[in-house]
Amino acid sequence: MIGAVALVVVIIILAETGVNITLDWNTIISIFVADVPVGLALYALLERRESNLRKILNASEIVSLPKDFSHLIAIYFDDFEDAEYPDKNYYIVNTKSKRAYYVSDEMYTLIEERIVRQSKQFSSLEALRRYFDAQGIKQEPNYPQGDDLFRDSPLGD
Repeated sequence: MIGAVALVVVIIILAETGVNITLDWNTIISIFVADVPVGLALYALLERRESNLRKILNASEIVSLPKDFSHLIAIYFDDFEDAEYPDKNYYIVNTKSKRAYYVSDEMYTLIEERIVRQSKQFSSLEALRRYFDAQGIKQEPNYPQGDDLFRDSPLGD
């Protein structure tokens, strides 16, 4: 879209200066065919990120979740190939309940937006597990459900 607008502006400026411009329809159509899909793809990528953040904030208003995420920390690890869980090399830890969960797209958006802070970084999954053991943090083999991230005490312990 930007390229097409720029082309129109250049044509208008050159026409005003008396320069003779000849453009065939093939050139004009090819600019639009190349420009429009790129513009739509960029829009879709940016909209998805904003949509995740809006979804989280709207959900927290609907179910009255606290807006304070200070008890949550994101822990990153580099050794992604050894991970047994889906697509993110992060765990989200509820420091009150001492539980660590997989990071969903919505939680990842909160980490990217620095609403949930990233506190630790490990070079391997094994180092991460040793840290969890030393801190008494239980790794849950799932994404957080319901109010898992807002509980004050461990469950089943």
